[in-house]
Amino acid sequence: MRVLQVSAFVVALLPVPVFIIPTDIHFIDVVQSFALHAVVGYALMAFILFARQKRQWAMPFFLASFSLLLYLLPYFTASPTQDYEFEGKAFRVAHFNVLDSNILYDQLAEQAQATDADLISFREVDSTWMDELILRLRNQYPHHHLAHQEAHGVAIFSKHPVQDLTTYYWGDVPNLTGNILFSDTTVHIVATHTLSPRGEDHYTKRNRHLRQMARYLESIDGLVLAIGDFNAVPWNPHIMQIRRQSSLFDSRQSGAPTYPTDWKIGSISIDYILHSDELQCLDFHSVDTGGFDHRGVFEEYQFIIKEI
Repeated sequence: MRVLQVSAFVVALLPVPVFIIPTDIHFIDVVQSFALHAVVGYALMAFILFARQKRQWAMPFFLASFSLLLYLLPYFTASPTQDYEFEGKAFRVAHFNVLDSNILYDQLAEQAQATDADLISFREVDSTWMDELILRLRNQYPHHHLAHQEAHGVAIFSKHPVQDLTTYYWGDVPNLTGNILFSDTTVHIVATHTLSPRGEDHYTKRNRHLRQMARYLESIDGLVLAIGDFNAVPWNPHIMQIRRQSSLFDSRQSGAPTYPTDWKIGSISIDYILHSDELQCLDFHSVDTGGFDHRGVFEEYQFIIKEI
């Protein structure tokens, strides 16, 4: 019996560091993306053992679940509410991954228009998708731009003029940067889409992409929004490195999973809008997009002029 109890502790607690310790090993990186799933799995196992009167065996699974939950909690807790004075109107930003093989042009255009966002970014946009989006959105969004490379195109549609547009290639895929004027205040935007880390080569390129983006964002002086499909969860060390170097905040105030959409439960959060601390996020939520492999994200901001 004693041996079995020790074995339960080993089985439950030994994998916990795998979910926590930063690494550049592809397989472990993928495993760490499902740390929240491990919390639920450990908790479920603890509950089953406890219900069967195996309380001593349940304890290590409870400890494992609790340890991982403590580690993940900061990534799923809203920032403390503070009293601020605000300047100008609130503005809205949305992001969608269109899935280049999809042809549901009308559906996505309707969903995009329904957000009434001032700025919308799209991923996996090829020339056909761009033409279809312009056809449907040009009246509401007269300013539109595309950085195109096969299925990795990045597009932005804006109600306001976008200046100083530049295309950068990070991780061998295009990214758009530029300046947009909201409420008489200029905000620098970065629209990006990393490669999905589905193999060693794409994993290496994704990490290089995120490192290059971190250096770029660190160099920007002023208000910033970094928008896109980063193909990494909020606790990924490369995402944390971006936030440390650039001092940007994740607008996500809850789990708000975005991929894949066909998982009723258990999907992960890999789509982002990061923002500088001169902006206060008033609202964040994911947007259902039937027929697409990602949910969209929507956020509303206001400019902070001083703390009171």
